[in-house]
Amino acid sequence: MRLKKFYACIRILLQQQTGQELKMTIFANGMGGGIGRFLWPPLEKLGAVRIASRLGSSTLVHDLKNPPAQDKVHFAKGDILIFLAALSKPGDCARNPREAWRINVENTGALIERALSAGARVLFFSSDTVYGNQDGPLDESASLKAEEPYGRMKAAVETRFCRTAGFTALRLSYVVSPADGVTTYLQECARTGNIAEVFAEYARNMIGVEDVVEAVLTLTRLAQTGCPLPPAVNLAGKSCVTRLEMAKAYRDAVAPNLSVREIPAPDGFFSVRPKKISLDVSLLTSLMQRSPHLLTEVYRNAILKGELQND
Repeated sequence: MRLKKFYACIRILLQQQTGQELKMTIFANGMGGGIGRFLWPPLEKLGAVRIASRLGSSTLVHDLKNPPAQDKVHFAKGDILIFLAALSKPGDCARNPREAWRINVENTGALIERALSAGARVLFFSSDTVYGNQDGPLDESASLKAEEPYGRMKAAVETRFCRTAGFTALRLSYVVSPADGVTTYLQECARTGNIAEVFAEYARNMIGVEDVVEAVLTLTRLAQTGCPLPPAVNLAGKSCVTRLEMAKAYRDAVAPNLSVREIPAPDGFFSVRPKKISLDVSLLTSLMQRSPHLLTEVYRNAILKGELQND
């Protein structure tokens, strides 16, 4: 029933018959990271309030590492909290599991609880790793079977709030942008003429950062109109691709002279992350009313916007 109402709201939104938006405030944290740097500019245009670990211009302070007993973050009914902040490197979570659990589960959950208790909506950036090692493609109804620390932390937050009205988990796959780690490495190899070596067996439904931004903004607009949102959305690309395929897409779109080869992943790499996570993105496709961009399109769009330079 919740999904049927969601699809109906999408149709109304596209027909621009949503009516007057509810009076509310958009809050967002985690805007200083690789995804946040692309998401924050359009949110700022919507008048969003930024929550950060340190004080800045037009910024509220709430440090997930050391949350204050009291702060100036006050939620009200109808507000929206876009929750991106996290200790998100799987290796860091495995090396410091207690600290990571405190940040990613306990302190994260406390802030989400405050928002939901006040009647606010929460768009929580989760991870595709909550699914663990399962055969796909997996849709949002699949069981959460995370095995490694980071995925278990995200799954713990989802499990706590999945039946709470107003909570939506955004199960994020690997995000491709001009600033992501692999793309940055490929740019450097293209510049220096070195052969790009990418890890074999790693495969994800990689998604362009522009699609992530569009999906979040669309969900935000739906929430502003009071539309019921789904409990979870796979934020992922159209198909499951390997890092070699990602590198070839970069080469085709940006650097035709780039040489690429696969190498085995180092010891321990797959102890903190699944090798392959294949997702069904039917719900995301309905939300955006189109399929997510292919990686070649992601890179070509970045060139057109001046974010990447081709050879």
